[in-house]
Amino acid sequence: MNVLDVRVIRVANLAVVFAFLTACGSQQVKPSEQPVAAAAQISKPVASAAKAKSAKERVIDELLASAQQAFRDDKLTTPSHDNAYDQFQSVLALDPANSSARAGVQAILISYAEWARNAIASGDYAGAQGYLNQAQLYFPANPLLMELQQTIAKAKQQRKQQEQVVLAQEPPAERTEFSLPGLALSKKSPAVASYLARIAARVKESGESVMIYARSDAEGRWIYQQMNNATQGYRVRGDIRVASAPKIVLLPPL
Repeated sequence: MNVLDVRVIRVANLAVVFAFLTACGSQQVKPSEQPVAAAAQISKPVASAAKAKSAKERVIDELLASAQQAFRDDKLTTPSHDNAYDQFQSVLALDPANSSARAGVQAILISYAEWARNAIASGDYAGAQGYLNQAQLYFPANPLLMELQQTIAKAKQQRKQQEQVVLAQEPPAERTEFSLPGLALSKKSPAVASYLARIAARVKESGESVMIYARSDAEGRWIYQQMNNATQGYRVRGDIRVASAPKIVLLPPL
């Protein structure tokens, strides 16, 4: 073998080695691509977390909107599972620091207190007590509600004393309209029965008819019965109407 043949063999071997190395290199990940691939893998859980947070926020927004609508409809604590209180509490279960939900719960308490005050002012102590009883189920031992409870007790005591004075008096002869004490009437006390009997005695003598205004038909019938029972041998003539303020109005004879 001469020198020329040796050189040809070496060139051929170098060509084979170069081809092998080129093939191996084409299968490796370029250094510049490695950070991109790693970043893509890291971004997946981050994107999922952001998506989950947005879903939670949407649920909270829907609950707040529903709670606020229920509040506007005066569905404060009823009906069950479809009221403002329950939905505000659902928001707080998801986000305990949610200021809108906290303000909503406070507004429910204030609304019950306002309703009770208005009922006290109109003399509807039973209605006021009903509002307080409902509110105390959700706000037990609340200072505002406890204060209103004392206000109701004082107002009822004052009204009772005033009613006793009225019932002890003789119905004025010049009057044709007589308010009936609500508390005594609700209890159907002997004092109110006696007062009705005195009005009935006048009606029997004058022949006047009566218009009975009562808070219910049953209450009106009880008033009429007391007056009829007090006028032996005479039938009181008149009618009954339902009204918020009980009273008797005397009308000319029929």
